[in-house]
Amino acid sequence: MKIRYDFVTNSSSSSFLIAAKPDEAIPKQAKLKIAEMCLSELQQKLEKTIRTKAELDDYADDNDWIDEEDPEYEDTEFYEWYQYALKEIESGRTVKVFTINSEEHDTIIFHLMYKTVSILKQFGFGALMLE
Repeated sequence: MKIRYDFVTNSSSSSFLIAAKPDEAIPKQAKLKIAEMCLSELQQKLEKTIRTKAELDDYADDNDWIDEEDPEYEDTEFYEWYQYALKEIESGRTVKVFTINSEEHDTIIFHLMYKTVSILKQFGFGALMLE
């Protein structure tokens, strides 16, 4: 086994070791730096910022969220997402759409996004995972 201290792009899996004494806590500065790095990674997945109903309508049209010709469109997840985003916009919030492609669904980025949504909901933010 090779020990690497940098990023390896051709590896199919990686293991990480972190050594600490039993009573040794991770310093606050290290936690903040890790949090900043995670937020930076998530920010790279920002696809669209939507501030108005018109912008939401354009985004929904571009991404086939709503098909009013389909008699059952109100029963779809897309309709639910649209209604949720519309409610948030009407309450004065900005909606940010983050996109993780299908190849990334089993990656740390997906899990970071999932955990971020969960944490933001606990703090009263409007957050919904679009799957």
